[in-house]
Amino acid sequence: MGTPYLLHVLSDYGHGDLAWDLLLRREYPGWLYPVTKGATTIWEHWDGIREDGSFWSKDMNSFNHYAYGAVADWVFEQAAGIRHAEDKPAFEELIYAPHPDKRLGWLQAKLKTRHGPVGALWAYRDNAVRFDLETPVRTLICLNGEKRQVEKGKYTFWTAEA
Repeated sequence: MGTPYLLHVLSDYGHGDLAWDLLLRREYPGWLYPVTKGATTIWEHWDGIREDGSFWSKDMNSFNHYAYGAVADWVFEQAAGIRHAEDKPAFEELIYAPHPDKRLGWLQAKLKTRHGPVGALWAYRDNAVRFDLETPVRTLICLNGEKRQVEKGKYTFWTAEA
């Protein structure tokens, strides 16, 4: 029940590193554990296939299930940094505040809104982080504690390694 909120709450209360630790965890229990077993979808049970190759349950084990997949919301809003302004519905205005993690190396997210496509990418390169943003609307960009309002367009920023 708490899956859609877990990583958001950790990030909102200053524990973004722990949120990343959980997302990138390859051991059971963890989102990447099924990937180590060949998964290409989100399983209903992290231990859908156990270490010994046996199934958790042959009768109740969806290999394409939403529950743990709810983490994708955190990936878009926190990791990629694409959020709508709370007082502006339907992505009328955006807030771009990505939280990169070097263990992933890079992340790209795209979203179709009624105003047009939104694209965000961050990538680590030679002791720096490159941020690319494409926005169809006015956006508040928040990087390294600095805030800057921009109009629709494409933007690239470089910062010291985060």
